[in-house]
Amino acid sequence: MKNIIKVFTVVGLTLIITFTLASCKTPEEKQTEKAKAELEGTWVNVETSSFGGSSSTQTTTYTFNNGNFELQHTYSSDPTSTYKMKGTFTVSGSLLTMTPTHEWGPISGSLTEEKWYTIAEIKQAYKDYMGGSWNADAEKNFNEGYGPQVTSFSVNGSTLYIGSTKFTKK
Repeated sequence: MKNIIKVFTVVGLTLIITFTLASCKTPEEKQTEKAKAELEGTWVNVETSSFGGSSSTQTTTYTFNNGNFELQHTYSSDPTSTYKMKGTFTVSGSLLTMTPTHEWGPISGSLTEEKWYTIAEIKQAYKDYMGGSWNADAEKNFNEGYGPQVTSFSVNGSTLYIGSTKFTKK
C-alpha cells in the first residue's frame, strides 16, 4: 500500500511540474501576446493634402483581427477608387509582419470584377499581360510588392504607429 501511495505521489508531482513548465512563457512571448492583443481592432489615419488650390483627403484604415488584417485606402477626390487588401499578420516584439493574401478588384488587365482576388491570381494576370517580357526582375518586383511586409509598430492606448504613420483606434 505504501508503494502505491509513493507511486501516485511521484506521478502527481511529475504532472504538476510538467504542466507548470509547459504553461511558462518567456518575457518576449508575453510581450508579443500583449502587443498582438493591443493591436486588435480598427485603426484609422486621415491625411489632407493641398495641391493647386484644391485639397484631397486620404483615409487609411487597418483592421486587425485574430491574426488577419484588412487594409483600405479611400481618397476623397475619387471615392470610387478605394484600394483594399487583406492577409495575415504576425507580431514579434515591436515588428509587425503583414503578408497579403487577397486584393480587391477590379484590377487592371483581366481581373475586372469587383471581388477579392488571390495574390496567385493577380500574379498570373500580370504574367499574362506582360507575356514574354515577364522575367526575373518582374518576378522580384512582384514578390517585393506582394510578399511579406515587415515594419516597426507601437501601440500606446488608442494610438498606433505603423512605421512613422499615426493611427487612432476607432
